[in-house]
Amino acid sequence: MVFWTSILVIFYHMMITEEPYHEKGVAYFRSRAPDQLERQLIKRLRRLGYQVTPPAA
Repeated sequence: MVFWTSILVIFYHMMITEEPYHEKGVAYFRSRAPDQLERQLIKRLRRLGYQVTPPAA
């Protein structure tokens, strides 16, 4: 159900702006929340058995 809702929202914005759909890509999502990405990567490394010390702020 969520998938179809996303498709409808994309379609709606395409019709309103009269512009074609453009994929935002990986760089967009990485730049949106760098702190969140850092926490996720640290968590992954710890699950793999690595000892990780987050950088000082």
